[in-house]
Amino acid sequence: MAEKKPQFKREDPYQHLLNLNFQTKYRPLLKIQCLHEYFSQKEIPGLEIIPAGITSFTMKRLGLFFRQESGQSFSIGYGMDPNGNSKLKYEDDPIKLSFWVKITDMHFLNYTDLPYELGNTIYYFNNLDTNKADPDDLSLASNEYTGAEDCLPIMPNLFVFKFDEPLESPEIQVVDQFDEVVFEEEMEGEFPHCNIDLTDALPGKYTLLIDGLEEKVFYLHPPSLKKMFGVIDIFINKHDDSPYQLLDQDGTVHKKEYKINFDSRSTRWKYVFMESTPEPMHNEHEVFDVSTGKTRGRARSKMEPMYFSEPEKETLPNGSEVTVIYTDDPIKSSEMQLQKYKLRTKKGKGEIEWITDLPCITKKTPIRPDKIAENAFFSELIVYL
Repeated sequence: MAEKKPQFKREDPYQHLLNLNFQTKYRPLLKIQCLHEYFSQKEIPGLEIIPAGITSFTMKRLGLFFRQESGQSFSIGYGMDPNGNSKLKYEDDPIKLSFWVKITDMHFLNYTDLPYELGNTIYYFNNLDTNKADPDDLSLASNEYTGAEDCLPIMPNLFVFKFDEPLESPEIQVVDQFDEVVFEEEMEGEFPHCNIDLTDALPGKYTLLIDGLEEKVFYLHPPSLKKMFGVIDIFINKHDDSPYQLLDQDGTVHKKEYKINFDSRSTRWKYVFMESTPEPMHNEHEVFDVSTGKTRGRARSKMEPMYFSEPEKETLPNGSEVTVIYTDDPIKSSEMQLQKYKLRTKKGKGEIEWITDLPCITKKTPIRPDKIAENAFFSELIVYL
């Protein structure tokens, strides 16, 4: 009987060569960093960047690689052959690479300076310098920090656009970011609306024109795709000589480090003081600041003292009465709040002076609309006495 040969686990004999090639024969084309002023390390927890649509196939065709480096950055690179020659393939026509931005932190809008209600919208980022506040900054948002101007309404492939008033024989066009017409119709007669059919168009940013005038800018987002927080469009166009572009006409690579910055939300703080006993034990509430003299920020500037409103009485829906005190000014939220406030009251029948530390907000602190300023909010902190 023949001796049975021992079984060995089969491994890919070229695996080490693939690893070596990836480590030593890879050059970066671009890097994108997503940074947030709220966090001390600027890294956003729960942020994911995912190639969208046909981008993975397009990158493979061009010889590009995608690498998620951390929770705050990812890069795209290209391979080199053994002789040190680039394997990057570029084409004469502009190329678009799209990436979904997914944020899983349910408290993200609590501490981020963005409109609080997302609605049926998506945040749009791109490396075209059109309408950029500072093209040399290489921000993929319109300004240094992402804002409401980067938010686009989402539209399906088929939708109805209503005119403000009936129009006589309007000419309708939908164009992409290179002014290429993807939908066109000349209507005969008077109409209160028009039907837009973009079933053959790819997801992306589009502009609706009526008689040559811009009426609506939107993002085409097929209903079959799960809604994301945002999308990044990277255009590779050797005919574009803006500071954002990655290649020139002779194919020379200009590595770019793009940024998407988020600023912290600033809110007034509202302290709600609730008695934990059937009869109130505290009166003459006063909040004062003991953090003056501390430093904050990279410039190490001294913190200005915070002042507080006079105490007010509010009645809750259950009929109980509470005392509320607001900060006079908004406070920028931070992962490490340096503020330190104390409450002074007179306690009990003997009216003994009573002082206690007050909490600072966290990213989980609920925020409410502020009636004093339009589109502003306050952070509500409940304190039991």
